[in-house]
Order: sequence, then structure tokens, then C-alpha cells
Amino acid sequence: MMEKGASPEGPGSTREVARIVEKLLRRYALYFDKNEVLNSDGRRLLATALRYASEAPKPVRIRLREAMRDPSLQTIMRLAETLGIDPSALERGWPYG
Repeated sequence: MMEKGASPEGPGSTREVARIVEKLLRRYALYFDKNEVLNSDGRRLLATALRYASEAPKPVRIRLREAMRDPSLQTIMRLAETLGIDPSALERGWPYG
């Protein structure tokens, strides 16, 4: 039986990490504060991504650790680029029109 939120690809799934980062960026208003820093809910979601990245490629793990230390929008955007996510495709919740 799979636990809630578990990825079918396994614990080292980069796809699951990418899904979480996309969620953070799509729902910008929900997960970032007015200073463009992750709020507590966003940090919790990022910590979940870190658990999934145990066997992810080294550049992804490095960017995730960097994002945990500095949870700013710029750092999350760099993480998204490392994962191959195009931030311009996530404009629905984006504050910059």
C-alpha cells in the first residue's frame, strides 16, 4: 500500500520533486509572502520535496538544499530551471504579468 502523497516512481523521483516545485510556483499567492519568500506552508512542501530527492541527481539535491537555506523566489526559480521547468509556462498564479 502506498502512503499518502507517495510517488509511484519511488523515493528518489525527480519527477515528484518537479511536481512540488511546479505547485509552489503555480500557487504563488498561497505559498509566498509579500517579500517573495516561502511562507510556512511553502517551506513544509519544500521539505517534502527534499525527502523525495534522496536519490535524485546531485545538482537537484544541491539546489534543494540551497532553497531550504534561502527560500526566496529567485532560489526556487533556479531550482525550477535545474529541474527543466520553464517558469513562463506557469503564469496562472504568477504575480508578474
